[in-house]
Amino acid sequence: MDLAQTESTLYVPEWTFAGYRDACPIQKGHRVPTPYICNCRHKADPFSTNSEFTTHIKNKYHQLWVSKYHDTVSKDMELLNRENTALKRDKQILQAQVSKLDARVRRLEGEVTKFDEKTQEVTRQMEERHNLELHEVAESSFLQEKRNTELEERILAETERNAILHAKLDKIKSVLD
Repeated sequence: MDLAQTESTLYVPEWTFAGYRDACPIQKGHRVPTPYICNCRHKADPFSTNSEFTTHIKNKYHQLWVSKYHDTVSKDMELLNRENTALKRDKQILQAQVSKLDARVRRLEGEVTKFDEKTQEVTRQMEERHNLELHEVAESSFLQEKRNTELEERILAETERNAILHAKLDKIKSVLD
């Protein structure tokens, strides 16, 4: 019982300035371990030797296929070029979006830095006021606590916005990669 050959190499005609032509990929007197298949008859005619190749290319289906191979390749190349152009355009759009998001992230990081500086200043002021009399400290502490709460809420909101922007940026970068 013969086992069917499962591996094969696709045969492609050779390009010359006159067009595509058949060129045997197998040396005379040799047999290749992996047969070649040709798309001319839906891969129904594999060949492993030079003589099998010669017989195969004399087939009228094969000769017709080689004569039309250039048109098929040209159409495929045109489709690939269109797709490539569309992908380049999409890449440029995504890069512009990434640039905008990067600028926004930098701006938000600057705002976070300012809030951090304000928080440090408020903390310093709180420490200075700690040395005031009890009444002034209590009154000042209440006001400062209110300010701190507001600042902490703003910092938390900005931190959440920053995290969302970083997530979007990472998602866009992963799409670009």
